[in-house]
Amino acid sequence: MSLHLTSKINLFHSHLSKEMKEYLVKWDLQDDQVQYVGFKVDYPGNSKEENSFILKQKQTIKLLSEQALCLFNKSGKLEIEEIKALKTTCTDMSCIKDILLSNEKWIHTKTLNLKKCFDEQIYGNFFVSDEYRKALCNILWAEDSSQQCYSSFNDIDDDSITIDSPEIQALKEEFLFHIHAIVAIGGPLTQYEDNAKPYYEVTKQLYKLFVSCKKGESPTTTNIATRFITSKVYQVKFKQNGYLTNHNFFYLIIEPNNHTIKIWSNLSNY
Repeated sequence: MSLHLTSKINLFHSHLSKEMKEYLVKWDLQDDQVQYVGFKVDYPGNSKEENSFILKQKQTIKLLSEQALCLFNKSGKLEIEEIKALKTTCTDMSCIKDILLSNEKWIHTKTLNLKKCFDEQIYGNFFVSDEYRKALCNILWAEDSSQQCYSSFNDIDDDSITIDSPEIQALKEEFLFHIHAIVAIGGPLTQYEDNAKPYYEVTKQLYKLFVSCKKGESPTTTNIATRFITSKVYQVKFKQNGYLTNHNFFYLIIEPNNHTIKIWSNLSNY
């Protein structure tokens, strides 16, 4: 199969506000290894209808992932471990509010100030000093509850959710959550916030940047006019020089009808 990535757009420079850029730099999520880019995908000789169909095929998704990884990789050998489809059912920020920003173990819900804890080194060489970002590390990085780093507020008698709860497992499948977790956790040299509001606002703007929303009859409902996401999002998990690294990530966002893709990735050699 022959495909060409053309018309490269740097989404960071062309689509983000000055304030957004400053936050992403502060959180160690912008350097020459972190990509916010878009491409046009061309299949020479095919019609638009054929191209839209091809972009939905597993073989194409794998090929696009491999080609993009090779294009941006400057840090050694990369090996794809898994390509996982993420959900894009969220059309607003309510799931972040209702599930994450309402948990008293992690956050002061009235002010959105993060609950502090003793400085702690978790998941190798990453340091956290608040319960909210520690919880997001647990959700995003731990495969099960036996690996997670526990809260200092386990004595609070409430209904706070855990990594194995149905709510968290469902949220973990959403691309919106992945954006929020990554911006809040930040890179190894992040200058973290004491309040969750900047993380919330940047999450909302990045989600709008990455996915396309359409008004009309949803493919998953019948005769119901609503807003729904048309983009298809894939998390590409990979090994770098034989190792899995938590801070590295690669997301492939495909818009089949427009024959475009967007890539959000960090291939730094941590």
